[in-house]
Amino acid sequence: KLSRTDILTELYNSRAFFETSSIELKRALRFNRPLSLAYIDVDNFKSVNDNFGHDTGDYLLQVLSKTLKDNLRGYDIIARLGGDEFIIMFPETDEHNVQLVINKLRQSLLEASQRITKFVTISIGVVTFIRMPLSIQEGIREADNVMYSAKKSGKNTVKYKIIK
Repeated sequence: KLSRTDILTELYNSRAFFETSSIELKRALRFNRPLSLAYIDVDNFKSVNDNFGHDTGDYLLQVLSKTLKDNLRGYDIIARLGGDEFIIMFPETDEHNVQLVINKLRQSLLEASQRITKFVTISIGVVTFIRMPLSIQEGIREADNVMYSAKKSGKNTVKYKIIK
């Protein structure tokens, strides 16, 4: 368990995410089902550590992790990739359904973070795959690029992409 879990957040670590999500990717390919990936970044996280200390930053990450777990289905795959970045795989989830989930999730994350500090907001990049990526790494790169597009457009937003 220790080798697969992020000690601070108790979410999957990147190793566990790659293993588990690779299985889901193969399942989606076999049964021709969509899947979606969401890459989440906490905007201005460094300012929390700089202004309030690392204990507050760690607490914020724990609160956000609990919020993620509390607002997602048991079979969605959630991981902390490092720092203030999270990834979620939504198996068998098309663009319409992932938008419903993400809109609610983003609001919940914002409310949870605002109880700790007003410094941070949330940027999310979401990719729905109708045509599957060749690897989970490729899928994560796509979601990461979409998240950076959200950050470049002013942060505190969600950007979506569909790959058909």
